[in-house]
Amino acid sequence: MKISYNNKEEERRHSMKKGEEKKVQDSIIKYFKDHNIFFERRVVSGFNYKKGIPDLYCVYKGRHVEIEVKKERGGALSTLQLKWSRYFKTHNIYYILAKRDIDVINFLRLIDIELEINT
Repeated sequence: MKISYNNKEEERRHSMKKGEEKKVQDSIIKYFKDHNIFFERRVVSGFNYKKGIPDLYCVYKGRHVEIEVKKERGGALSTLQLKWSRYFKTHNIYYILAKRDIDVINFLRLIDIELEINT
């Protein structure tokens, strides 16, 4: 499905926003690959895509982690994304809104700490 824009400026802003998010997403994916962490990147309008679902998920030490990536400045969750975040939290599924790759790295470190405490 092609998105239509009211004007060229709106289209330019949208592509810049997506470019910033893609850089963060690519950096997170590189980290996962470098550390042999299973992950999937969801493709908008791909097979079985659900609107508002997070961009990535990974399985880290047996824990399912949903990751929504937003640009660092001004990236906000849509109403559907907020509903998904609440759904995951309600069902004890790890969820993070990541604006930088370090957000995910630190989140995974917190999981490590949690696992150490619980063993």
